[in-house]
Amino acid sequence: MSTEKKILFLFLSLITLIITCVFTHVGDFVKDDKTNIKVNEQINSEPDALKTLINKIKSFRLREDEESKKEILENKKELNKSSTLDDNLEKKEEIETVKEKEVEVEQKELSDDISNNKIEEELEKQSIESELVQEEEKILPPLITLDKRYRRTGNEKLIQNLSRESQEIQLRFNDYIKQNPIIFRRVSDKITKKSNKSIQTVALILEEYPNIKIEVAGHTDSAGAAKLNQRISEMRALSVKNKLISLGISKERIKARGYGEGIPLVQNSSKGYSQINRRVEFNIIEE
Repeated sequence: MSTEKKILFLFLSLITLIITCVFTHVGDFVKDDKTNIKVNEQINSEPDALKTLINKIKSFRLREDEESKKEILENKKELNKSSTLDDNLEKKEEIETVKEKEVEVEQKELSDDISNNKIEEELEKQSIESELVQEEEKILPPLITLDKRYRRTGNEKLIQNLSRESQEIQLRFNDYIKQNPIIFRRVSDKITKKSNKSIQTVALILEEYPNIKIEVAGHTDSAGAAKLNQRISEMRALSVKNKLISLGISKERIKARGYGEGIPLVQNSSKGYSQINRRVEFNIIEE
């Protein structure tokens, strides 16, 4: 083979090899092109994806914000409900307190009414009893009477005009003094030692009945001058009053009066002497 043929043959072989290589690697080139296209597409689409991602993030945040707001609103509502409930409870407690106070006031008023009714009933009962006693005393004759010549002033009364109880006390005075008379020295206001015991017993009766007031009445017989007898009766009554005061009886409860020979119990002798008429009496004048 000539040199020219060898060169031609090598040239053809090279062209054939090139063509074969080209055909062989065409698929790879196509793949590479497709890959490049996809890469380019991804590269070109990256801004939109980023935007989408950002929008998704924003959307997610918005949802979170909305949920947070909803949660806040719900919490707020719950707080308002709780606050309203607390307010309602407080109002309810205030209402209950007011009601309790009203009930207490009503109970107190009821209690006061009951007490007042009881007081009124008691007063009415006492009034009725007093009226009955007065009616009874009007019907019944007095247990004791006193001569109208005895002096009375202000609220003072004769014993027959006082209550039956006072008349009974007066009988105690009279019976005791009749058995234990007050005796003085001759023509004097000096009380004998024996009579001091009688005055002490009178003081005990007065302590037993602190509401009564008495008259210490001094009397004489008709022996001697009337003026002297009047003076002696006054002095003796005053002496007994002072003795009662010394025993603790208030002076406001005792009146000392002398009646001289003016109110005798019995007739004096021809010479004017009478031991019975020479006496000191204890007469109830107020109750």
